Amino acid sequence: MRFGPSLAILLKAPIPFPTSIDWSLLIFTDARNALLRDLGMLPNMETKTIVFFVFFSMSNFCLADPFADAAARLPTCGLSCILSSVPNSVCHTVANTTCICTDDGLRDAVSQCVQVSCTVLEAIDTARIEAEACQRPRRSRKQDLLAVISIETFAFLCVLLRLFSRWYTMAHFELDDYIMIAVTMIYVPFEVIGQIAGAMAFGVDIWTVDKTSLTNAFKLFYIAESLYLAIISLTKLSILCFYLRIFPNRTFRRLVFAVTTWVTVSALVFILMQIFQCTPIDFVWKGWDGTYGPHKCLNVNVLVFTAAGFSIAQDIVIIFMPIPLLAQLQASWRVKLGVILMFSLGIFVLITSCIRLRTIVLFARSTNPTWDYMDTLIWTGLECAVSIIVTSLPAIRALAGRMSPGLFSRAAAGMAGRPLPPTSCTEELAAGH
Repeated sequence: MRFGPSLAILLKAPIPFPTSIDWSLLIFTDARNALLRDLGMLPNMETKTIVFFVFFSMSNFCLADPFADAAARLPTCGLSCILSSVPNSVCHTVANTTCICTDDGLRDAVSQCVQVSCTVLEAIDTARIEAEACQRPRRSRKQDLLAVISIETFAFLCVLLRLFSRWYTMAHFELDDYIMIAVTMIYVPFEVIGQIAGAMAFGVDIWTVDKTSLTNAFKLFYIAESLYLAIISLTKLSILCFYLRIFPNRTFRRLVFAVTTWVTVSALVFILMQIFQCTPIDFVWKGWDGTYGPHKCLNVNVLVFTAAGFSIAQDIVIIFMPIPLLAQLQASWRVKLGVILMFSLGIFVLITSCIRLRTIVLFARSTNPTWDYMDTLIWTGLECAVSIIVTSLPAIRALAGRMSPGLFSRAAAGMAGRPLPPTSCTEELAAGH
């Protein structure tokens, strides 16, 4: 077992063992428990730890076998944290193993101590050994990640229907369609990588994952983050290109060009910052155990929060910027409302973005990332899927309106690729997006 200060050095120094401890009394349960309580009275943590190991080496029946074995395998820092926390808890003594395993206050105190006193690997070992000794069931949320596959598959099918709709109604693709083709080419590996990373390490407690799997999962997650930024940015650009095709208003088009520049520049900046967030780059997935060596990194939490904030702000602008023009259309209020609602589908993207941001805030404070990050992983995938679905739904509706004219009114059948005169009727929207 690895000790903090060298055990040999500690043994050379005089150790002030309390004279009240009678080691011959270890064979008696009551005296044994009294001894365990007395550990809390020892003068310093190093002495407590040594006495505890001597205690177990002299009497292998001091505690139930799982706890005796656990104490022998615990890192020194973890054992020290337990010994220092137990006397101040409702358990009072390490002999009260049932209380140690069930008292949440003690677990929190030990956890805080371990975070300060132990290395990452020692903290993980401490958590794993404690879970084994207390016979805690292994938690798993991997089925949650599998549950969203249906939505992610539906998003892929929506893109295919969108492209078919465009070809069926217009016999050619526009720039926004080519952008969505690029999105699909990125989206497929993004989803595959996310599922593989989830199967490797996420959805379970970090102390149940082996080091190699954890490193590989973090590497895949690093790749997926860049793909996520590309997908979200390209779907925004697709919508903006669509705006340019159907709205001839000069002032509005200038606004669209400005927002397009904003989205493009911010996407490039955040993707580059994501890729080069650390020097060397492989510290991103290898540095989690604290043994990597010299490195420099950006504040990743600030980077993630800023990117998410920019994305939400862009969603709000893109959703609401065409509303004034749509409200001026020469049509009944019912038709106007239908068209405005069609353009407002991006609100669903905004909602998923906000929920994802909340999970990121919670994750930033996590000491168990493979478990706590599950929600972020799920909502990141859902945000991409919803963005693709929302961008494709108008075209799918147009296809349905063309194939079944009675299903939708002509005015609300979908969004065409043809320009709208400033005061035209919504019939120009009928050919489908």
